[in-house]
Amino acid sequence: MGFIDMLGYAAAIYLAIRLGLTLFRFVYTSFLGDMLGHTPDYKKLGDWAVITGATDGIGKAYAFEFARRGLNVLLISRTMAKLEQTAKEIEAKHGVQTRAVSMDFTRDLSAYEPIRTALGSLDVAVLVNNVGMNYEHPEFFVEIPDDRFTQDILNCNALSMTAMTRLVLPHMLAKKKGVIINLSSFSAVMPTALLTQYSATKAYVSQLSSGLQTEVREHGVIVQSTTPAFICSKMSKFTTPRLFVPSADQFVRAQLKTVGLETETFGCMSHKIQGMAAGLANRHLPESVMSKYYFDRMLGVRARAIKRKARKQE
Repeated sequence: MGFIDMLGYAAAIYLAIRLGLTLFRFVYTSFLGDMLGHTPDYKKLGDWAVITGATDGIGKAYAFEFARRGLNVLLISRTMAKLEQTAKEIEAKHGVQTRAVSMDFTRDLSAYEPIRTALGSLDVAVLVNNVGMNYEHPEFFVEIPDDRFTQDILNCNALSMTAMTRLVLPHMLAKKKGVIINLSSFSAVMPTALLTQYSATKAYVSQLSSGLQTEVREHGVIVQSTTPAFICSKMSKFTTPRLFVPSADQFVRAQLKTVGLETETFGCMSHKIQGMAAGLANRHLPESVMSKYYFDRMLGVRARAIKRKARKQE
């Protein structure tokens, strides 16, 4: 066997090993790890799940899923009527305790005292920092005329996660167990012109989560950043599940199978496939090509949204 043939043979073996490890990781973090009991038993971590943005979409799905698993649920969102309705539905279906706190997360730190009071001496097993806000439609940074929007999106997407974590994490560290799930976004890892402020706040979520996990790992606390792509919700405006757009319930059940196995996760199988494809493209295509591709996509979404808005005003 010649030298060139040996190099080719070695390269083939290397690629086969890499592919095999990638496939094993995919299967392990999607199904096998959970089946083997390598994900948390939340009932052993505490009595309560705390969820922000808990009355719609992903947040509501987390509330129902943790209630199904036997945890009491503290629901935090803006509208008390929706909180009360969600609490009644959870209690009727799963027979657990619920509490509700009305909170506008676009406010500053001075508004968090009612949440501190509600947490009281609750034994919190899991905190889901889900609340967030996005653009009405993709838009140029300089075309957003409302300075209040800039403050609101920072408070809602970045400050809320930071403040809630500071309220709950000391308790988890004291008892040496607990889980914090922070909802980031696919836009945090992709070029995101026309969603600049939104993607920047979600990148903050990912970075803070990664650093915190390093700080608290040895103390028995799990901090995970979840970066979903599109999910059926009011924010995404998708109403019907499809191959790469799961329902909120489907996403949450899949995502919980990754907790403790991945520090940062795309959550569900279809989003992991999208993430791997995007990662390959980012690594092997020029940055300018990827940026232009996503920019052109966002320009198209923006144009369609402006047309719809104009038709409604006619």
